[in-house]
Amino acid sequence: NMKYGNEDWDFWISAVEKGFIGTNIHLPLFIYRCKTNSMLARKRATLRRSATCHSSTPLVSVIIPTYNRPDMLVGAVKSVLAQTFTNFEIIVINDCGIDVSEIFTVIDDKRITYINHEVSKGPAATRNTGIRAARGKYIAYLDDDDIYYPDHLEILVSWLENNPEYKVAYTDAYRAHQEPDGVGGYVVVKKDVPYSFDFDYERIFHINFIPILCIVHAKECMEVVGMFDESLRSHEDWDLWMRMSQQFRFYHIAKLTSEFRRRTDYTSLSFSNHMQETYRIVKAKGQLIKK
Repeated sequence: NMKYGNEDWDFWISAVEKGFIGTNIHLPLFIYRCKTNSMLARKRATLRRSATCHSSTPLVSVIIPTYNRPDMLVGAVKSVLAQTFTNFEIIVINDCGIDVSEIFTVIDDKRITYINHEVSKGPAATRNTGIRAARGKYIAYLDDDDIYYPDHLEILVSWLENNPEYKVAYTDAYRAHQEPDGVGGYVVVKKDVPYSFDFDYERIFHINFIPILCIVHAKECMEVVGMFDESLRSHEDWDLWMRMSQQFRFYHIAKLTSEFRRRTDYTSLSFSNHMQETYRIVKAKGQLIKK
């Protein structure tokens, strides 16, 4: 619909906004001719403003809660920055743990927003803080001790953009079992894949088979089903999936695109002394949600 040219440039901008990745072949393959009056500065300036607008509005917001694990947080953040899909923002929320703000003077990327809780509020409230600050069309999650593989966001966002009848999609993840390495760190001793299931609208009320880092969903889902239940100290993701399943379609992409960690000293974010009690609470709540 462009009258004055530059439609190719506009197309490239749109392709980047959708998450497509291009590459440059460093060989001269043809000659093109240019006239001095063939480009109109007015239209060029308009498209520059359009490109700036696209780049300043992320398509995806990645929510990373953190608590007292600065070394692991660095790995999580770097795994997002290494994505082949680049139109995202990262929102790191420190749940009143040790100060990690210095990390973001070293990892200086304008796509990162750092928020600090003055008092500890728990994982559900911490994620909700990130969601309230999010500007993206889609929400993704990553705990501070886990990582994305480089194509994680590209696979999920591309699928959702091409299938608008779905608002939620998820992939698979490796579970990496870690043990202390004796010098203050951890080493992976084995990997397995405990969850790789197509979505079952009945089974979700009996077991959570979707690790939180595997999911990307439209932010608008929260307007319908609400946010994470802040009264829950664990299993808050399962509770949210159950509520979403009553309103939205889920799609499983059977590809391994991320990795969550389990450590023998139980310092991973997902472990809690109250997990069994909360499991019973969430399962009972699910029976009330279920239609």
